[in-house]
Amino acid sequence: MQFDEDTSAVTDAQLEQLRTSSNVTRALHSSELRDIITAIDAAPDRRTALEKMLHENLEFAQFVDEMMGSVGFKDTGDLAGHR
Repeated sequence: MQFDEDTSAVTDAQLEQLRTSSNVTRALHSSELRDIITAIDAAPDRRTALEKMLHENLEFAQFVDEMMGSVGFKDTGDLAGHR
């Protein structure tokens, strides 16, 4: 999946969908998941860190899959199944 670095990956409406998703909110109660997100955000190369976690951590991959489904972006396939 490729993203243009100069554009937002999600719209304001999609961000609101994420904020109000009970599944996303519930998943964020996991301290392990929050630690993973924090580590990705702090990584020198966030894209590489993100891709690594998607392949190495099933809980994180399922979380991302849930987030993508919440905003109607599901055409990348099941990320959790691509370990």
